[in-house]
Amino acid sequence: MDHDLEVLEQVLGENEFDHVGVIVGTTWLPEAERFDIVVRARPTPDTGAGQWSIACHSPIRWAITESPIVEAELLDDHPALLDIVDEQAELYFRGVAADPAALTDALRAAHDRHLGMFVAFEDQVNETAEGLRRHIAGGYGKLAGGSKAAMTLLADVLLAHGVAPNILPAGPPKRWSERQGTWVAPPASLTLLVLGDSWVIAEQFLAIAH
Repeated sequence: MDHDLEVLEQVLGENEFDHVGVIVGTTWLPEAERFDIVVRARPTPDTGAGQWSIACHSPIRWAITESPIVEAELLDDHPALLDIVDEQAELYFRGVAADPAALTDALRAAHDRHLGMFVAFEDQVNETAEGLRRHIAGGYGKLAGGSKAAMTLLADVLLAHGVAPNILPAGPPKRWSERQGTWVAPPASLTLLVLGDSWVIAEQFLAIAH
């Protein structure tokens, strides 16, 4: 998918000031399936513009912060994208870990290395840290749900702690479409836009200078 962010990337990616840009507004348009971001940055002699609107078409996930933007990235290959388009699965376990607390910490650490800030650990295990420790100490049950890649990663952690994993298929990936009012397959091509600590996963991005 083609994107039109060249000017914005140049301003945010090459400027060496500590405070290059900041997100000053957002708008979610559910019927159009579009998420708009307004970015303010220092004007440059080349562009003359200091504010941009970024239209994120068919967005899947996003997180917006007030942190300054010091660089912009467009990524077509990232675990956060695979988590959306990969086959879905559920992870079950059987066996009591010698140290449930250590296993809980190891599962979180593996998740954070793989998906970092893009998918919350609690969204996949659906338990608080204390609840997860009690669940693991119980010796069997469903541990988590998500992409097959993520579940395979967590299964390896279980094995390393002497607990037997079992991964079961949960069907193809789906997302909710406001326009169609039903669950649909995610777009075939997705891209991750990272703006400092803020990010959006969408099908297409278009930037317009003001």
